[in-house]
Amino acid sequence: MTIQRMLLTVLTLAILTAVTPRVAFAQRGTLIEDLFRTITEAQLERERIKAAETARRQPPPQRKPMPPTQGPAPIGSINVGSPEMARFAKSLSGFTRELGFLVTDLQGLGRQNASVRRVLPASYQVAANADALLRSCDGLSDFGPIANRYASLDADWRQLSFELRSLSILTSEMSTHVRDCDRYLSTMSRQMGVSPQLDRHGLHDKMLVAATYMQALLDDLKLCVLSHDQLRRFTHDGRLLRQSLLAEADRVDDVTYEELSSSFTDFVARWRSYSQELYAIGNPHISARLDRIGQCGEETYAMLWMRPPVDSRDLVASSARLRSACTDLMDQLTLRAISSLNPDARARVSDGSRRMDRLVREFDESIRHGAIQIDASGKFQEIDSLWNGLRSTYVTLRPVNPATIATIDRECDSLRRALRVTPSGPNTVVYEELMGVAASLEGTAEYFKADIARYERYFQPASFGQSISHSAHDFYAASKRLHARLSDREDIRELQRGTEQLVDAWQRLSGDVSRLRQNGVTGRRAENLERAANDLAPLVATIAAALLK
Repeated sequence: MTIQRMLLTVLTLAILTAVTPRVAFAQRGTLIEDLFRTITEAQLERERIKAAETARRQPPPQRKPMPPTQGPAPIGSINVGSPEMARFAKSLSGFTRELGFLVTDLQGLGRQNASVRRVLPASYQVAANADALLRSCDGLSDFGPIANRYASLDADWRQLSFELRSLSILTSEMSTHVRDCDRYLSTMSRQMGVSPQLDRHGLHDKMLVAATYMQALLDDLKLCVLSHDQLRRFTHDGRLLRQSLLAEADRVDDVTYEELSSSFTDFVARWRSYSQELYAIGNPHISARLDRIGQCGEETYAMLWMRPPVDSRDLVASSARLRSACTDLMDQLTLRAISSLNPDARARVSDGSRRMDRLVREFDESIRHGAIQIDASGKFQEIDSLWNGLRSTYVTLRPVNPATIATIDRECDSLRRALRVTPSGPNTVVYEELMGVAASLEGTAEYFKADIARYERYFQPASFGQSISHSAHDFYAASKRLHARLSDREDIRELQRGTEQLVDAWQRLSGDVSRLRQNGVTGRRAENLERAANDLAPLVATIAAALLK
């Protein structure tokens, strides 16, 4: 009997051990989806309140009597009042269904891949917006009330579709879901007469940012060791390019998508020829400026839903910079530098570093001799995998210059984008992208904590005041710790642990905020705190979707 009980206990523990991680993952995924859905519903509620206030200020419109019409059959739980709306709702329902399948598949793939985790926040947001738009169709007979909201969905999906199609690891089933969503969206756009919804304001701003970096580049050129003729030519050509970009920014609102994409591609061709000459100077400050401008160019291409064309000269230059940085790294990895490591780690770093240096030299030679993209991608993937495995150890070695690590990071990132290589392994995090979100979250959380302290005397009973004050403090502390971990480029496991603490603190805080009006805070004060909490929600959702398993 005792043996049977022991076997039963072991079997039960085995089952629980196997099931618990999956349950936890499902719960986390549902929590993040609910968070994005809550954000969307809060936005819709604000729009409804604003529309109601506008309606109260305006006299009711005088409508002509219309003969009764037989409405079409309801689409699921949505009842619409015209054949046009019925067709639109049917297409939107199909879009929502396919997107739901896609998000579910992305959740599973995101557990092993950082590139997928980067697109999860936008996927959740588009899914929540599509679901809310479908519910808004209920009772409508024309497109007027939802036209602006659909235009926003159109722009958001086109951007997300571009990012998904740029991933090289989607399964055939996922790609089918993306194509089906594209097809449904094209159908809805034709039904509504909507053209592609470019973020023209964002494009204008991005071009102005690039022009600002170009001006800083021209200023830095004056500090370089150049001949008088070189400086004059570089300055002259740079000013012409900058003026050309500013002219493009000025006409963003007045040209078609086709004209805009064509003219920008022409500009990029001229810029690349100019930038290659400046990279050849070998000045690190100039190279950093050029990298910033190049990043703006890639972001502009993304806003145009276009993949940047691969220029062999860019690949050659980036490969050469990677080789030079790896040579510097090998010079810094002396026996004394790795003596602090245990024997196993010492052997791993020593063997891995020599192998990576050899692969980088071979990769650089193959790029110089015109290797085709498929071969180059395969070679670089091996380098990238080694780098991601060794990097966390390099940063602990005092003799290793952080600038060398930063250079290798930058060139690997550039080559990943150019060769369309997916970051290797589940432990790859795009720190720069998340650091901006984390910094904004920490600052907003600090202001929210101060708001809670300012309203403390209104909370009733005192126990509720203590609860929400502690929740606000814990949430701010969690956001501050996570920002610090991202700044220190800590391992993904530490980041996930910090994100779990952040989400747990957010759940406690949002629960307290939802009870404000029952605990002494009403009117304008409650609205201020609720609005501040709503500002925090998208930041929490973005970080949680990117980092949580």
